Amino acid sequence: MGARPRPLRRRPALARCLGHVDPPRRLAREARAGTLARVRHHLQPADRARGAHHRRRRSPGRRRLLVDGLDRGLACRPRFRRSPRTERRHAAARRLAAVRYCCDLPGFLLGVQSCSAEPRGLPAETRGPLAGRMVRGRRSPDRRRSPESRHRTPRQLTSSSMRLLVLQQYFHPDISGNAQFMSDLACDLAARGHQVTVVASQVVEHGPRGRAPRAETWNGVDVRRTPATGLGKHHVIARVADYSSYILLAALRSATLPQFDVVLALTTPPLLPLLGVVLRRLRSVACVALIEDVYPDIAVRTGHLDERSLLTRSIGHLIRRAEREADRVIVIGRCMRDVIARRGVDPARIDLIPNWADGRAIHPLPPDANPLVGELGLDRRFTLVYSGNMGWGHDLDTILHAARRLPDVSFAFFGDGRRRTDVERAAADNPLGNIRLYPYQPREHLLHTLNLGPALISQQPDFDGLLVPSKLYASLAAGQPVIFVGTATCEVGLTVAEERCGFVVPPDDVEAFIAAVQRLRREPGLRDTMSRRARDAFERRFQRHQAVAAYERVLFRAAAEYRARMNPARPRNHQSSGTAEPNPC
Repeated sequence: MGARPRPLRRRPALARCLGHVDPPRRLAREARAGTLARVRHHLQPADRARGAHHRRRRSPGRRRLLVDGLDRGLACRPRFRRSPRTERRHAAARRLAAVRYCCDLPGFLLGVQSCSAEPRGLPAETRGPLAGRMVRGRRSPDRRRSPESRHRTPRQLTSSSMRLLVLQQYFHPDISGNAQFMSDLACDLAARGHQVTVVASQVVEHGPRGRAPRAETWNGVDVRRTPATGLGKHHVIARVADYSSYILLAALRSATLPQFDVVLALTTPPLLPLLGVVLRRLRSVACVALIEDVYPDIAVRTGHLDERSLLTRSIGHLIRRAEREADRVIVIGRCMRDVIARRGVDPARIDLIPNWADGRAIHPLPPDANPLVGELGLDRRFTLVYSGNMGWGHDLDTILHAARRLPDVSFAFFGDGRRRTDVERAAADNPLGNIRLYPYQPREHLLHTLNLGPALISQQPDFDGLLVPSKLYASLAAGQPVIFVGTATCEVGLTVAEERCGFVVPPDDVEAFIAAVQRLRREPGLRDTMSRRARDAFERRFQRHQAVAAYERVLFRAAAEYRARMNPARPRNHQSSGTAEPNPC
Protein backbone atom coordinates (compact mmCIF):
# COMPACT_ATOMS: atom_id res chain seq x y z
CA MET A 1 0.00 0.00 0.00
CA GLY A 2 1.21 3.43 -0.86
CA ALA A 3 2.04 6.00 1.70
CA ARG A 4 -0.89 7.98 2.96
CA PRO A 5 -0.73 11.55 1.63
CA ARG A 6 0.24 14.20 4.10
CA PRO A 7 -2.81 16.18 5.28
CA LEU A 8 -3.18 19.80 4.29
CA ARG A 9 -2.11 22.49 6.66
CA ARG A 10 -4.90 24.55 8.13
CA ARG A 11 -4.72 28.18 7.25
CA PRO A 12 -5.26 30.91 9.85
CA ALA A 13 -8.85 31.66 10.80
CA LEU A 14 -8.79 35.16 9.25
CA ALA A 15 -7.57 33.79 5.93
CA ARG A 16 -10.28 31.15 5.96
CA CYS A 17 -12.90 33.80 6.68
CA LEU A 18 -11.68 36.02 3.88
CA GLY A 19 -11.62 33.13 1.47
CA HIS A 20 -15.07 31.96 2.49
CA VAL A 21 -16.86 35.16 1.47
CA ASP A 22 -16.14 35.15 -2.26
CA PRO A 23 -13.13 35.67 -4.55
CA PRO A 24 -11.76 39.19 -4.54
CA ARG A 25 -12.35 41.13 -7.71
CA ARG A 26 -8.60 41.50 -8.17
CA LEU A 27 -8.30 37.73 -8.55
CA ALA A 28 -11.13 37.72 -11.06
CA ARG A 29 -9.46 40.38 -13.17
CA GLU A 30 -6.11 38.62 -13.08
CA ALA A 31 -7.68 35.27 -13.91
CA ARG A 32 -9.58 36.80 -16.80
CA ALA A 33 -6.28 38.07 -18.17
CA GLY A 34 -5.03 34.49 -18.21
CA THR A 35 -2.63 34.70 -15.27
CA LEU A 36 -3.74 31.52 -13.60
CA ALA A 37 -0.35 31.19 -11.98
CA ARG A 38 -1.01 34.26 -9.86
CA VAL A 39 -4.30 32.74 -8.76
CA ARG A 40 -2.45 29.61 -7.69
CA HIS A 41 -0.01 31.79 -5.77
CA HIS A 42 -2.75 32.70 -3.28
CA LEU A 43 -3.32 29.05 -2.38
CA GLN A 44 -1.36 27.02 0.12
CA PRO A 45 1.77 25.21 -1.21
CA ALA A 46 0.21 21.85 -0.38
CA ASP A 47 -2.84 22.78 -2.45
CA ARG A 48 -0.70 23.67 -5.45
CA ALA A 49 1.29 20.44 -5.18
CA ARG A 50 -1.65 18.08 -5.03
CA GLY A 51 -4.31 20.03 -6.90
CA ALA A 52 -7.50 18.20 -7.71
CA HIS A 53 -5.86 14.76 -7.35
CA HIS A 54 -5.56 15.02 -3.60
CA ARG A 55 -8.46 13.41 -1.74
CA ARG A 56 -8.78 14.20 1.91
CA ARG A 57 -11.03 12.14 4.12
CA ARG A 58 -14.26 14.02 4.79
CA SER A 59 -14.88 14.64 8.45
CA PRO A 60 -18.45 14.71 9.88
CA GLY A 61 -20.14 18.03 9.33
CA ARG A 62 -17.75 19.06 6.54
CA ARG A 63 -17.47 18.40 2.82
CA ARG A 64 -14.69 19.26 0.44
CA LEU A 65 -15.05 22.16 -2.00
CA LEU A 66 -13.29 22.40 -5.38
CA VAL A 67 -12.60 25.65 -7.20
CA ASP A 68 -11.08 25.47 -10.69
CA GLY A 69 -9.76 21.99 -9.99
CA LEU A 70 -7.73 23.18 -6.98
CA ASP A 71 -8.43 21.89 -3.50
CA ARG A 72 -9.21 24.85 -1.26
CA GLY A 73 -10.18 22.79 1.76
CA LEU A 74 -12.77 25.34 2.84
CA ALA A 75 -15.65 24.62 5.13
CA CYS A 76 -19.17 24.59 3.72
CA ARG A 77 -22.59 24.34 5.27
CA PRO A 78 -22.31 21.64 7.98
CA ARG A 79 -24.52 18.60 8.07
CA PHE A 80 -24.74 18.67 11.84
CA ARG A 81 -24.51 21.28 14.52
CA ARG A 82 -21.54 23.57 14.09
CA SER A 83 -18.90 23.97 16.70
CA PRO A 84 -18.55 27.35 18.45
CA ARG A 85 -15.38 28.03 16.50
CA THR A 86 -17.16 27.36 13.21
CA GLU A 87 -20.05 29.58 14.24
CA ARG A 88 -17.65 32.43 14.99
CA ARG A 89 -15.95 31.95 11.64
CA HIS A 90 -19.24 32.04 9.74
CA ALA A 91 -20.41 35.07 11.71
CA ALA A 92 -17.19 36.87 10.78
CA ALA A 93 -17.77 35.97 7.14
CA ARG A 94 -21.29 37.38 7.25
CA ARG A 95 -20.03 40.60 8.79
CA LEU A 96 -17.40 40.96 6.10
CA ALA A 97 -20.02 40.40 3.41
CA ALA A 98 -22.28 43.04 4.97
CA VAL A 99 -19.42 45.55 5.16
CA ARG A 100 -18.55 44.86 1.55
CA TYR A 101 -22.16 45.42 0.44
CA CYS A 102 -22.39 48.67 2.39
CA CYS A 103 -19.17 49.87 0.76
CA ASP A 104 -20.48 49.05 -2.72
CA LEU A 105 -23.94 50.62 -2.30
CA PRO A 106 -22.85 54.32 -2.21
CA GLY A 107 -20.88 53.78 -5.38
CA PHE A 108 -23.97 52.40 -7.10
CA LEU A 109 -26.11 55.31 -5.97
CA LEU A 110 -23.55 57.88 -7.13
CA GLY A 111 -23.12 56.20 -10.48
CA VAL A 112 -19.52 55.06 -9.94
CA GLN A 113 -20.45 51.43 -10.37
CA SER A 114 -23.59 49.50 -11.17
CA CYS A 115 -25.25 46.59 -9.47
CA SER A 116 -25.15 44.89 -12.87
CA ALA A 117 -21.34 44.90 -12.96
CA GLU A 118 -19.28 41.81 -13.67
CA PRO A 119 -20.36 38.75 -11.64
CA ARG A 120 -18.14 37.76 -8.79
CA GLY A 121 -16.04 34.65 -9.18
CA LEU A 122 -13.48 33.39 -11.66
CA PRO A 123 -14.29 33.79 -15.37
CA ALA A 124 -15.32 30.87 -17.54
CA GLU A 125 -12.04 30.58 -19.42
CA THR A 126 -10.09 29.77 -16.23
CA ARG A 127 -12.56 27.28 -14.71
CA GLY A 128 -11.94 23.56 -14.90
CA PRO A 129 -14.33 20.69 -15.53
CA LEU A 130 -15.83 21.11 -12.06
CA ALA A 131 -17.07 24.62 -12.76
CA GLY A 132 -20.68 23.49 -12.51
CA ARG A 133 -20.26 22.76 -8.81
CA MET A 134 -21.30 25.27 -6.20
CA VAL A 135 -18.45 27.69 -5.50
CA ARG A 136 -18.10 28.59 -1.85
CA GLY A 137 -21.77 28.06 -1.18
CA ARG A 138 -22.84 30.35 -4.08
CA ARG A 139 -24.05 29.73 -7.59
CA SER A 140 -21.25 29.29 -10.07
CA PRO A 141 -20.94 32.22 -12.48
CA ASP A 142 -22.24 30.25 -15.46
CA ARG A 143 -25.40 29.24 -13.57
CA ARG A 144 -26.17 32.57 -11.93
CA ARG A 145 -29.26 34.47 -12.83
CA SER A 146 -29.09 38.01 -14.15
CA PRO A 147 -28.19 40.63 -11.53
CA GLU A 148 -31.74 42.03 -11.45
CA SER A 149 -33.29 38.61 -10.77
CA ARG A 150 -30.73 37.58 -8.19
CA HIS A 151 -33.22 37.43 -5.33
CA ARG A 152 -36.41 35.86 -6.62
CA THR A 153 -38.32 35.45 -9.83
CA PRO A 154 -41.39 37.69 -10.14
CA ARG A 155 -44.60 35.76 -9.78
CA GLN A 156 -47.14 35.36 -12.53
CA LEU A 157 -49.69 38.15 -12.40
CA THR A 158 -53.33 37.65 -13.14
CA SER A 159 -55.67 40.09 -14.80
CA SER A 160 -57.61 40.65 -11.58
CA SER A 161 -55.10 40.87 -8.72
CA MET A 162 -51.90 42.71 -7.97
CA ARG A 163 -49.83 43.18 -4.83
CA LEU A 164 -48.98 46.87 -4.55
CA LEU A 165 -46.73 48.68 -2.09
CA VAL A 166 -47.30 52.44 -1.79
CA LEU A 167 -44.66 54.72 -0.26
CA GLN A 168 -46.23 57.99 0.89
CA GLN A 169 -45.41 59.95 4.02
CA TYR A 170 -48.91 61.34 4.69
CA PHE A 171 -52.01 59.18 4.53
CA HIS A 172 -55.47 58.97 6.08
CA PRO A 173 -56.52 60.48 8.54
CA ASP A 174 -54.39 63.39 7.28
CA ILE A 175 -56.58 65.83 5.30
CA SER A 176 -53.89 67.52 3.23
CA GLY A 177 -54.22 67.36 -0.55
CA ASN A 178 -51.58 64.68 -1.14
CA ALA A 179 -52.89 62.52 1.70
CA GLN A 180 -56.47 62.63 0.42
CA PHE A 181 -55.32 61.91 -3.13
CA MET A 182 -53.35 58.81 -2.16
CA SER A 183 -56.06 57.65 0.25
CA ASP A 184 -58.59 57.70 -2.59
CA LEU A 185 -56.27 55.87 -4.97
CA ALA A 186 -55.34 53.14 -2.48
CA CYS A 187 -58.96 52.64 -1.41
CA ASP A 188 -60.20 52.31 -5.01
CA LEU A 189 -57.42 49.91 -6.00
CA ALA A 190 -58.23 47.75 -2.98
CA ALA A 191 -61.90 47.81 -3.96
CA ARG A 192 -60.90 46.49 -7.39
CA GLY A 193 -59.45 43.36 -5.79
CA HIS A 194 -55.78 44.30 -5.40
CA GLN A 195 -53.71 43.81 -2.26
CA VAL A 196 -52.60 47.33 -1.33
CA THR A 197 -50.09 48.04 1.44
CA VAL A 198 -49.22 51.62 2.37
CA VAL A 199 -46.12 52.54 4.36
CA ALA A 200 -46.82 55.97 5.84
CA SER A 201 -45.82 58.05 8.84
CA GLN A 202 -47.61 58.13 12.17
CA VAL A 203 -47.46 61.92 12.16
CA VAL A 204 -50.70 63.65 11.10
CA GLU A 205 -49.72 67.06 9.78
CA HIS A 206 -53.23 68.31 8.97
CA GLY A 207 -56.17 66.77 10.74
CA PRO A 208 -56.85 65.25 14.15
CA ARG A 209 -54.21 65.76 16.78
CA GLY A 210 -52.02 62.91 17.91
CA ARG A 211 -50.44 60.01 16.10
CA ALA A 212 -52.14 57.43 13.95
CA PRO A 213 -51.92 53.73 14.94
CA ARG A 214 -48.87 51.74 13.89
CA ALA A 215 -50.90 49.24 11.86
CA GLU A 216 -54.50 49.10 10.76
CA THR A 217 -56.76 48.01 7.91
CA TRP A 218 -58.66 50.95 6.48
CA ASN A 219 -61.24 50.31 3.73
CA GLY A 220 -59.39 47.19 2.65
CA VAL A 221 -55.96 48.89 2.64
CA ASP A 222 -53.21 47.49 4.87
CA VAL A 223 -51.63 50.58 6.43
CA ARG A 224 -48.23 50.24 8.12
CA ARG A 225 -47.01 53.40 9.81
CA THR A 226 -43.54 54.25 11.01
CA PRO A 227 -42.53 56.49 13.91
CA ALA A 228 -41.20 59.90 12.89
CA THR A 229 -39.86 63.05 14.48
CA GLY A 230 -42.87 65.23 13.61
CA LEU A 231 -41.02 68.54 13.96
CA GLY A 232 -43.08 70.28 11.27
CA LYS A 233 -42.20 72.37 8.23
CA HIS A 234 -41.48 75.70 9.86
CA HIS A 235 -37.71 75.25 9.59
CA VAL A 236 -35.48 73.59 7.02
CA ILE A 237 -33.68 71.48 9.63
CA ALA A 238 -36.98 70.24 11.06
CA ARG A 239 -38.23 69.31 7.60
CA VAL A 240 -35.00 67.46 6.77
CA ALA A 241 -35.24 65.56 10.06
CA ASP A 242 -38.83 64.51 9.32
CA TYR A 243 -37.96 63.42 5.79
CA SER A 244 -34.84 61.51 6.82
CA SER A 245 -36.48 59.69 9.71
CA TYR A 246 -39.40 58.60 7.56
CA ILE A 247 -37.23 57.36 4.66
CA LEU A 248 -34.96 55.37 6.98
CA LEU A 249 -37.78 53.74 8.92
CA ALA A 250 -39.84 53.16 5.78
CA ALA A 251 -36.89 51.31 4.26
CA LEU A 252 -36.67 49.05 7.30
CA ARG A 253 -40.42 48.46 7.35
CA SER A 254 -40.58 47.73 3.60
CA ALA A 255 -37.76 45.21 3.85
CA THR A 256 -39.80 43.09 6.28
CA LEU A 257 -43.07 43.09 4.33
CA PRO A 258 -44.25 40.06 2.35
CA GLN A 259 -43.39 39.92 -1.32
CA PHE A 260 -45.22 42.37 -3.59
CA ASP A 261 -45.39 42.95 -7.35
CA VAL A 262 -45.12 46.73 -7.80
CA VAL A 263 -43.91 49.60 -5.64
CA LEU A 264 -45.44 53.04 -6.18
CA ALA A 265 -43.22 55.81 -4.77
CA LEU A 266 -44.34 59.43 -4.53
CA THR A 267 -42.24 62.57 -4.10
CA THR A 268 -43.11 63.25 -0.46
CA PRO A 269 -40.30 63.21 0.69
CA PRO A 270 -38.34 64.13 -2.46
CA LEU A 271 -35.90 61.18 -2.19
CA LEU A 272 -38.66 58.61 -1.81
CA PRO A 273 -38.42 57.40 -5.46
CA LEU A 274 -34.81 56.44 -4.69
CA LEU A 275 -36.09 54.08 -1.99
CA GLY A 276 -38.47 52.60 -4.54
CA VAL A 277 -35.57 51.90 -6.92
CA VAL A 278 -33.56 50.27 -4.11
CA LEU A 279 -36.53 48.04 -3.30
CA ARG A 280 -36.76 47.22 -6.99
CA ARG A 281 -33.21 45.86 -6.81
CA LEU A 282 -33.52 44.10 -3.49
CA ARG A 283 -37.02 42.64 -3.83
CA SER A 284 -37.11 42.06 -7.62
CA VAL A 285 -40.27 44.08 -8.18
CA ALA A 286 -41.32 46.76 -10.64
CA CYS A 287 -41.00 50.40 -9.56
CA VAL A 288 -43.31 53.24 -10.62
CA ALA A 289 -42.38 56.80 -9.65
CA LEU A 290 -45.23 59.28 -9.27
CA ILE A 291 -43.88 62.81 -9.73
CA GLU A 292 -46.12 65.44 -8.15
CA ASP A 293 -43.37 67.97 -7.42
CA VAL A 294 -40.07 68.21 -9.27
CA TYR A 295 -37.12 68.36 -6.85
CA PRO A 296 -34.61 69.84 -6.20
CA ASP A 297 -35.75 72.49 -8.71
CA ILE A 298 -38.56 73.66 -6.44
CA ALA A 299 -36.18 74.10 -3.49
CA VAL A 300 -33.82 76.08 -5.74
CA ARG A 301 -36.66 78.34 -6.94
CA THR A 302 -37.78 79.04 -3.39
CA GLY A 303 -34.23 79.90 -2.30
CA HIS A 304 -33.82 77.06 0.19
CA LEU A 305 -30.99 75.46 -1.83
CA ASP A 306 -28.16 76.90 -3.86
CA GLU A 307 -28.13 75.52 -7.38
CA ARG A 308 -24.32 75.33 -7.46
CA SER A 309 -23.83 73.73 -4.05
CA LEU A 310 -22.57 70.18 -3.67
CA LEU A 311 -25.66 69.21 -1.66
CA THR A 312 -28.04 70.36 -4.40
CA ARG A 313 -26.09 68.63 -7.14
CA SER A 314 -25.91 65.40 -5.13
CA ILE A 315 -29.65 65.40 -4.39
CA GLY A 316 -30.42 66.19 -8.01
CA HIS A 317 -28.18 63.37 -9.21
CA LEU A 318 -29.86 60.83 -6.92
CA ILE A 319 -33.37 61.92 -7.90
CA ARG A 320 -32.62 61.90 -11.62
CA ARG A 321 -31.00 58.49 -11.30
CA ALA A 322 -34.10 57.16 -9.54
CA GLU A 323 -36.32 58.56 -12.29
CA ARG A 324 -34.21 56.92 -14.98
CA GLU A 325 -34.08 53.58 -13.12
CA ALA A 326 -37.84 53.41 -12.53
CA ASP A 327 -39.85 51.18 -14.86
CA ARG A 328 -42.53 53.82 -15.40
CA VAL A 329 -42.76 57.50 -14.45
CA ILE A 330 -46.17 59.11 -13.90
CA VAL A 331 -46.54 62.89 -14.19
CA ILE A 332 -49.63 65.02 -13.57
CA GLY A 333 -49.17 67.72 -16.22
CA ARG A 334 -48.07 68.23 -19.81
CA CYS A 335 -45.48 70.84 -18.90
CA MET A 336 -44.15 68.50 -16.21
CA ARG A 337 -43.80 65.74 -18.79
CA ASP A 338 -41.49 67.97 -20.84
CA VAL A 339 -39.38 68.78 -17.76
CA ILE A 340 -38.96 65.11 -16.81
CA ALA A 341 -38.05 64.21 -20.40
CA ARG A 342 -35.31 66.86 -20.37
CA ARG A 343 -33.89 65.24 -17.21
CA GLY A 344 -32.94 62.13 -19.17
CA VAL A 345 -36.04 59.92 -18.79
CA ASP A 346 -37.15 58.06 -21.89
CA PRO A 347 -40.38 59.74 -23.10
CA ALA A 348 -41.80 56.29 -23.89
CA ARG A 349 -41.72 55.46 -20.15
CA ILE A 350 -43.54 58.65 -19.08
CA ASP A 351 -47.30 58.43 -18.49
CA LEU A 352 -49.52 61.49 -18.08
CA ILE A 353 -52.34 60.98 -15.57
CA PRO A 354 -53.90 64.20 -14.22
CA ASN A 355 -55.24 64.41 -10.71
CA TRP A 356 -58.93 64.15 -10.04
CA ALA A 357 -61.77 64.93 -7.66
CA ASP A 358 -64.69 62.89 -6.35
CA GLY A 359 -67.65 63.94 -8.47
CA ARG A 360 -70.11 62.16 -6.19
CA ALA A 361 -69.03 64.05 -3.08
CA ILE A 362 -68.39 67.40 -4.82
CA HIS A 363 -71.05 68.74 -7.18
CA PRO A 364 -72.74 72.07 -7.97
CA LEU A 365 -74.84 73.41 -5.11
CA PRO A 366 -77.27 76.37 -5.24
CA PRO A 367 -76.39 79.29 -2.91
CA ASP A 368 -79.64 78.98 -0.97
CA ALA A 369 -78.83 75.32 -0.22
CA ASN A 370 -75.37 76.10 1.16
CA PRO A 371 -75.49 76.49 4.96
CA LEU A 372 -71.98 77.91 5.03
CA VAL A 373 -73.10 81.13 3.33
CA GLY A 374 -75.10 82.26 6.32
CA GLU A 375 -72.61 80.99 8.89
CA LEU A 376 -69.75 83.02 7.42
CA GLY A 377 -71.89 86.09 6.71
CA LEU A 378 -71.22 86.02 2.97
CA ASP A 379 -74.84 86.27 1.79
CA ARG A 380 -74.54 89.91 0.69
CA ARG A 381 -71.17 89.80 -1.06
CA PHE A 382 -69.77 88.31 -4.22
CA THR A 383 -67.27 85.74 -2.89
CA LEU A 384 -64.07 84.36 -4.41
CA VAL A 385 -62.67 81.15 -2.90
CA TYR A 386 -59.03 80.14 -2.57
CA SER A 387 -58.91 76.58 -1.20
CA GLY A 388 -55.71 74.60 -0.71
CA ASN A 389 -52.01 75.10 -0.20
CA MET A 390 -50.54 78.59 0.14
CA GLY A 391 -46.96 77.77 -0.76
CA TRP A 392 -44.01 79.53 -2.30
CA GLY A 393 -45.03 78.48 -5.80
CA HIS A 394 -48.35 80.38 -5.70
CA ASP A 395 -48.77 84.01 -6.77
CA LEU A 396 -50.79 85.46 -3.91
CA ASP A 397 -49.54 89.03 -4.25
CA THR A 398 -51.70 89.76 -7.30
CA ILE A 399 -54.80 88.54 -5.46
CA LEU A 400 -54.03 90.44 -2.26
CA HIS A 401 -53.30 93.69 -4.12
CA ALA A 402 -56.58 93.40 -6.02
CA ALA A 403 -58.50 92.80 -2.77
CA ARG A 404 -57.65 96.34 -1.64
CA ARG A 405 -59.45 97.73 -4.70
CA LEU A 406 -62.56 95.53 -4.59
CA PRO A 407 -64.53 96.53 -1.48
CA ASP A 408 -67.71 94.72 -2.59
CA VAL A 409 -65.94 91.40 -3.15
CA SER A 410 -65.09 88.99 -0.34
CA PHE A 411 -61.95 86.82 -0.53
CA ALA A 412 -62.17 83.57 1.46
CA PHE A 413 -58.90 81.65 1.96
CA PHE A 414 -59.14 78.04 3.17
CA GLY A 415 -55.91 76.16 3.81
CA ASP A 416 -52.38 76.46 5.09
CA GLY A 417 -48.84 76.83 3.82
CA ARG A 418 -45.62 78.79 4.04
CA ARG A 419 -47.29 81.97 2.77
CA ARG A 420 -50.25 81.87 5.11
CA THR A 421 -48.53 84.50 7.26
CA ASP A 422 -48.53 86.86 4.24
CA VAL A 423 -52.28 86.44 3.92
CA GLU A 424 -52.76 87.04 7.64
CA ARG A 425 -50.66 90.20 7.45
CA ALA A 426 -52.62 91.44 4.44
CA ALA A 427 -55.92 90.74 6.19
CA ALA A 428 -54.80 92.66 9.27
CA ASP A 429 -53.59 95.66 7.24
CA ASN A 430 -56.61 95.77 4.92
CA PRO A 431 -59.10 98.42 6.11
CA LEU A 432 -61.89 96.97 3.94
CA GLY A 433 -62.06 93.75 5.95
CA ASN A 434 -62.89 91.68 2.88
CA ILE A 435 -60.09 89.10 3.37
CA ARG A 436 -61.07 86.17 5.54
CA LEU A 437 -58.78 83.31 6.47
CA TYR A 438 -59.89 79.84 7.57
CA PRO A 439 -57.99 76.61 8.35
CA TYR A 440 -58.08 73.41 6.33
CA GLN A 441 -61.60 72.04 6.10
CA PRO A 442 -62.56 68.36 6.50
CA ARG A 443 -63.55 66.50 3.37
CA GLU A 444 -67.22 66.50 4.28
CA HIS A 445 -67.17 70.33 4.23
CA LEU A 446 -65.48 70.74 0.84
CA LEU A 447 -68.85 70.60 -0.93
CA HIS A 448 -69.92 73.75 0.90
CA THR A 449 -66.64 75.67 0.81
CA LEU A 450 -66.05 75.15 -2.92
CA ASN A 451 -69.61 76.26 -3.76
CA LEU A 452 -69.22 79.64 -2.08
CA GLY A 453 -68.11 81.26 -5.34
CA PRO A 454 -65.68 81.22 -8.28
CA ALA A 455 -62.32 79.60 -7.64
CA LEU A 456 -58.99 81.41 -7.36
CA ILE A 457 -55.88 79.51 -8.50
CA SER A 458 -52.40 80.95 -8.85
CA GLN A 459 -48.91 79.81 -9.79
CA GLN A 460 -45.58 81.56 -10.12
CA PRO A 461 -44.10 81.48 -13.66
CA ASP A 462 -40.82 80.06 -12.31
CA PHE A 463 -42.69 76.95 -11.16
CA ASP A 464 -44.20 76.00 -14.51
CA GLY A 465 -43.59 72.31 -15.06
CA LEU A 466 -42.48 71.79 -11.45
CA LEU A 467 -45.93 71.50 -9.84
CA VAL A 468 -49.62 71.42 -10.78
CA PRO A 469 -52.22 72.88 -8.35
CA SER A 470 -54.69 70.08 -7.69
CA LYS A 471 -57.38 72.50 -6.48
CA LEU A 472 -58.34 72.96 -10.15
CA TYR A 473 -60.13 69.59 -10.34
CA ALA A 474 -62.19 70.09 -7.19
CA SER A 475 -63.30 73.49 -8.48
CA LEU A 476 -64.33 71.98 -11.81
CA ALA A 477 -66.27 69.27 -9.96
CA ALA A 478 -68.16 71.98 -8.05
CA GLY A 479 -69.02 73.66 -11.36
CA GLN A 480 -67.35 76.96 -10.50
CA PRO A 481 -65.63 79.33 -12.94
CA VAL A 482 -61.87 79.60 -12.49
CA ILE A 483 -59.72 82.72 -12.35
CA PHE A 484 -56.16 81.55 -12.83
CA VAL A 485 -53.21 83.86 -12.16
CA GLY A 486 -50.31 82.44 -14.14
CA THR A 487 -49.00 81.67 -17.59
CA ALA A 488 -51.15 80.22 -20.36
CA THR A 489 -48.60 77.46 -21.12
CA CYS A 490 -48.78 75.57 -17.82
CA GLU A 491 -51.26 72.76 -17.17
CA VAL A 492 -53.89 74.88 -15.40
CA GLY A 493 -53.70 77.64 -18.02
CA LEU A 494 -54.01 75.13 -20.86
CA THR A 495 -57.01 73.42 -19.25
CA VAL A 496 -58.88 76.67 -18.54
CA ALA A 497 -58.26 77.93 -22.08
CA GLU A 498 -59.23 74.62 -23.71
CA GLU A 499 -62.48 74.23 -21.77
CA ARG A 500 -63.35 77.97 -21.72
CA CYS A 501 -64.39 77.70 -18.09
CA GLY A 502 -62.70 80.82 -16.73
CA PHE A 503 -60.05 83.49 -17.20
CA VAL A 504 -56.27 83.27 -17.43
CA VAL A 505 -54.70 86.39 -15.89
CA PRO A 506 -50.99 87.13 -16.50
CA PRO A 507 -48.84 87.24 -13.35
CA ASP A 508 -48.62 90.61 -11.56
CA ASP A 509 -51.39 92.07 -13.74
CA VAL A 510 -53.76 93.47 -11.12
CA GLU A 511 -55.87 95.36 -13.67
CA ALA A 512 -56.60 92.21 -15.70
CA PHE A 513 -57.53 90.38 -12.51
CA ILE A 514 -59.97 93.10 -11.47
CA ALA A 515 -61.52 93.10 -14.95
CA ALA A 516 -62.08 89.34 -14.82
CA VAL A 517 -63.72 89.59 -11.39
CA GLN A 518 -66.00 92.40 -12.51
CA ARG A 519 -67.16 90.44 -15.57
CA LEU A 520 -68.13 87.44 -13.46
CA ARG A 521 -69.88 89.68 -10.97
CA ARG A 522 -71.87 91.77 -13.47
CA GLU A 523 -72.67 89.06 -16.05
CA PRO A 524 -74.63 86.22 -14.42
CA GLY A 525 -75.22 84.57 -17.80
CA LEU A 526 -71.49 84.32 -18.47
CA ARG A 527 -70.96 82.87 -15.02
CA ASP A 528 -73.64 80.21 -15.54
CA THR A 529 -72.18 79.26 -18.92
CA MET A 530 -68.69 78.86 -17.49
CA SER A 531 -70.11 76.82 -14.61
CA ARG A 532 -71.71 74.34 -17.01
CA ARG A 533 -68.50 74.10 -19.03
CA ALA A 534 -66.49 73.45 -15.87
CA ARG A 535 -68.70 70.56 -14.78
CA ASP A 536 -68.80 69.10 -18.30
CA ALA A 537 -65.00 69.20 -18.52
CA PHE A 538 -64.74 67.44 -15.19
CA GLU A 539 -67.11 64.66 -16.20
CA ARG A 540 -65.25 64.08 -19.47
CA ARG A 541 -61.65 64.19 -18.26
CA PHE A 542 -61.11 64.35 -14.51
CA GLN A 543 -63.42 61.89 -12.80
CA ARG A 544 -62.05 59.68 -10.08
CA HIS A 545 -62.79 56.30 -11.66
CA GLN A 546 -61.12 57.38 -14.92
CA ALA A 547 -57.86 58.25 -13.17
CA VAL A 548 -57.89 55.09 -11.03
CA ALA A 549 -58.36 52.94 -14.14
CA ALA A 550 -55.40 54.73 -15.77
CA TYR A 551 -53.22 54.08 -12.71
CA GLU A 552 -54.25 50.43 -12.73
CA ARG A 553 -53.23 50.06 -16.38
CA VAL A 554 -49.84 51.69 -15.80
CA LEU A 555 -49.10 49.53 -12.75
CA PHE A 556 -50.04 46.35 -14.61
CA ARG A 557 -47.92 47.40 -17.57
CA ALA A 558 -44.90 48.11 -15.36
CA ALA A 559 -45.19 44.71 -13.68
CA ALA A 560 -45.59 42.92 -17.03
CA GLU A 561 -42.61 44.69 -18.62
CA TYR A 562 -40.43 44.00 -15.61
CA ARG A 563 -41.35 40.32 -15.57
CA ALA A 564 -40.68 40.10 -19.32
CA ARG A 565 -37.16 41.42 -18.76
CA MET A 566 -36.55 39.00 -15.92
CA ASN A 567 -37.86 36.05 -17.95
CA PRO A 568 -36.98 36.78 -21.59
CA ALA A 569 -37.79 33.22 -22.68
CA ARG A 570 -41.45 33.54 -21.69
CA PRO A 571 -43.96 34.46 -24.40
CA ARG A 572 -44.90 38.10 -24.39
CA ASN A 573 -48.51 37.41 -25.33
CA HIS A 574 -50.46 38.92 -22.43
CA GLN A 575 -53.39 36.57 -22.68
CA SER A 576 -51.25 33.43 -22.76
CA SER A 577 -49.14 34.54 -19.80
CA GLY A 578 -52.06 35.73 -17.70
CA THR A 579 -51.10 39.42 -17.66
CA ALA A 580 -53.93 40.97 -19.61
CA GLU A 581 -54.45 44.57 -18.61
CA PRO A 582 -57.77 45.26 -16.94
CA ASN A 583 -60.52 46.94 -18.86
CA PRO A 584 -61.11 50.55 -17.75
CA CYS A 585 -64.29 51.22 -15.90
